[in-house]
Amino acid sequence: MNPSVSGPPADTTCPRCGSFAALHRWGSRSLCAECIERVRHPVESTPLTAGHLIVGVLQLLGPIAPKALVAVLLVELPLVALTLVGDPTGLIANLYGLAALVGTGAVIHLALCAAEGEQGTVRQALRSALRRWIGMLGAAIVSGLIVFFFTLLLVVPGILRALSYALVMPLIVSGEASGVDALEMSRRRMAGHRAQALLAYCVVWIAPVLLFGTYWLVDRMLTDRYGLWTDEVPLPLRILDAVYTLLYPIAELPVVLLSVALHLKLRNAGPPVRGGPTEESSHANGAAPGPVTLPADT
Repeated sequence: MNPSVSGPPADTTCPRCGSFAALHRWGSRSLCAECIERVRHPVESTPLTAGHLIVGVLQLLGPIAPKALVAVLLVELPLVALTLVGDPTGLIANLYGLAALVGTGAVIHLALCAAEGEQGTVRQALRSALRRWIGMLGAAIVSGLIVFFFTLLLVVPGILRALSYALVMPLIVSGEASGVDALEMSRRRMAGHRAQALLAYCVVWIAPVLLFGTYWLVDRMLTDRYGLWTDEVPLPLRILDAVYTLLYPIAELPVVLLSVALHLKLRNAGPPVRGGPTEESSHANGAAPGPVTLPADT
């Protein structure tokens, strides 16, 4: 499979091997064809099916698991400490979603680095997530509102719209799109692929759903035991909330990495077009793409 060309290729020095050759856009970098074949991740070389997506999640998780855990813990531990102290003002509930975006961005950064043959660090991942936090927050708010209104119509349109936005966070973290612009790009790329994505998401959401169900049951049992309270939350309930706050982002790692696997498979592919395949959609099926009219990165 040939690399996707971004623009006519520019004859210059490859930043990876130093050879003078035509450079092609590959993810966030421009490399020569030989280097692209060396760094191509296995996720990008398989068909887009639910089974291959699940395998892709495992392939992405393996190399970055320790770093991803460290990044998530660095983000979540302050919230865990606040949970144990108590949350009389509701501050933790307000901070949790904001902190979760930073952790999600850091994990995506690590996965994208690994997919492009680079060794990303936790520090770089957190800095990248913080730089793009405003864009991620804006996209999360807008996409959440859109999915909510579609869900009010019927549940199925809400699910389909949520699947259409599966690529939003990887697009923002990779720098391919900023903020709300990522919504439209994600919707175009996911066209025709939502069924496979839905099957894969049903699998990776098993762990978070089981964890939440367990948390809810234990929370109800402890509430029945201690009764209602008006001032200080009992210590066992604070410990339960702290454990859940810590474990849920870890259980959600496969969900985050599934969006990265989708992004890697579709970043050089366009949506299906009536009347026949385009250069980009042909590339999604393994055909060699022709040049597209974008400026080449040097």
